[in-house]
Amino acid sequence: MSKNMVRCAILGLACILVACVGRGFAAQKTTLKLSHDYAIDGVVDRAMKHFASEVDRLSDGQMTVEIYPGGVLGTWRECLEAMEFGTVDMVAESLGTLEPYCKLAGLEGAPYLYKDEAHFYRVWDGPVGAEVIEEIVRQTNRRFLNVMWRGARQLATVKPVENLADLKGLKVRVPPEETYIRTWKALGANPTPMSLSEVFTALQQRVIEGVEQPINVMLEESWMDVCKNLIMTYHAAEPFGIIMWEPTFKRLSKDSQAILSDAAHLTTEWMRMTIANEEKEALDAIKAMGVKVVYPDLEPFREAGSKTVLTPEVQKWADKVREVE
Repeated sequence: MSKNMVRCAILGLACILVACVGRGFAAQKTTLKLSHDYAIDGVVDRAMKHFASEVDRLSDGQMTVEIYPGGVLGTWRECLEAMEFGTVDMVAESLGTLEPYCKLAGLEGAPYLYKDEAHFYRVWDGPVGAEVIEEIVRQTNRRFLNVMWRGARQLATVKPVENLADLKGLKVRVPPEETYIRTWKALGANPTPMSLSEVFTALQQRVIEGVEQPINVMLEESWMDVCKNLIMTYHAAEPFGIIMWEPTFKRLSKDSQAILSDAAHLTTEWMRMTIANEEKEALDAIKAMGVKVVYPDLEPFREAGSKTVLTPEVQKWADKVREVE
């Protein structure tokens, strides 16, 4: 065999090996586990299914997101911890859940930050929101892939509430986050930290007398079966999204990172349209259950909320948020 023929044979073999290795890498699929605490087929669960579908589509089936709803892998706090050990890759939750790792995340619970939904998105789609997210990543090793509006948080109660004075001493379930606790103290209530899974029974047994969440969540979690009063306080709107363990995100290829980011932002748009349609339907359904819906004068609520004692870091960024035009 001539030298040229040997060279050609070696070159041909090398090309075959490269092609085989390339196909081997292409065949390697990435599977990511996503956990959330919310009701199966509720709006959060459906949003996460939309996200998983978009990831599958954009990656041509090479990336899979497995969804574990209803807290089956543990509470959001347990799952945020589990990220460090690789047993959970993503958690669908709000900014405030990261407050144990970063005081700035307490920004979520600061009352009356946003004028409306449009203002919320101007904040989180703009430079102020981007700076907050990057600082959260730096301090917590947890990245928000997107920020979604789930609707303004309202108050549901088992006893009548007509105005701010009626909140005095009311036992209100709040997330186990310091800023929420401080806010509801400023509003005159008795804030009671508790996981979502405990709320229904606690309402039935009068361990708590109220709970605050977007009305979609109240309906999906069946709390309105017990609470026959809905007070439209509009006191907060949490930045909610898909939180991912940053080292896991960084280990992915740039293409895979882009796929997750694009899928997350498509999910934000899905949520935006869905909430707009379903919030009114949820309110109509709640009224049909015989629930009394109260629209109190919000000025006393805002004034009381302004007295919430925030940490210096949260106060600084709360001021920046309110200044966004």
